[in-house]
Amino acid sequence: MVVLLGSFAWVFALRVQVRKRTRQLQEANEKLHHLSGQLMEAQEEERKRISREIHDELGQFLTSICIDLERAKKAPVLHRQGQLIDRALHAAQQGMEQVRALSFLIRPRVIDDLGLKEAIKAFISEFELGTKVKVKASLRFENHDIPSVIDTNAYRILQESLNNVYKHAGQKKATVEVWTENGRLLLTVEDRGKGFDPDAIQTNNTLGIIGMKERARLLGGTLTVVSSPGRGTKLSLSVPLHQ
Repeated sequence: MVVLLGSFAWVFALRVQVRKRTRQLQEANEKLHHLSGQLMEAQEEERKRISREIHDELGQFLTSICIDLERAKKAPVLHRQGQLIDRALHAAQQGMEQVRALSFLIRPRVIDDLGLKEAIKAFISEFELGTKVKVKASLRFENHDIPSVIDTNAYRILQESLNNVYKHAGQKKATVEVWTENGRLLLTVEDRGKGFDPDAIQTNNTLGIIGMKERARLLGGTLTVVSSPGRGTKLSLSVPLHQ
């Protein structure tokens, strides 16, 4: 009888554990579904932004070029023709700069041509110019050691991290370290800015962090963010080189 009661108690406890585990899995799936939807919305917003830039900025340059060239055709004075053509050439150069900037945003060719190290250097240089944030970088790895699937995602994580420093840290300095060690690619981005409470911040304000963590997960790696109010933020990425 005692054995039978013990068996019933064990079965009951097991059922409770199964129900609890099932509920946890359902909640996790619902959370993942919700976050996936938010990520898709964020990606769609980014596509819209790039589309607007192409339409508005490049469209404006091309329209200006066409108008000036049409006027140049009809201008009775050579001096006036020269002015209009010069203005059209200037607009064309600005358009080319815009195309280059958008191409760099979507997929920097320098990664394919020269590798991750040069791509990081190029991005940091442009980032410092555009934001006035000073970046101290230490890059201790060789391009041939980094598989292409890793270099693209590591670059995007670095890009997002530094953009977060610019937008949220309230600090004009950041430190970047990228190196290889024990068969892994390691990356850190650190600032001494405002920081934040990771437990208190709302999910819709952390889509960038969620996206970076997802990139790391897909590569079999980990991404951690350590921060607290007034004490800055440190992001750390660790990814195995052999996928």
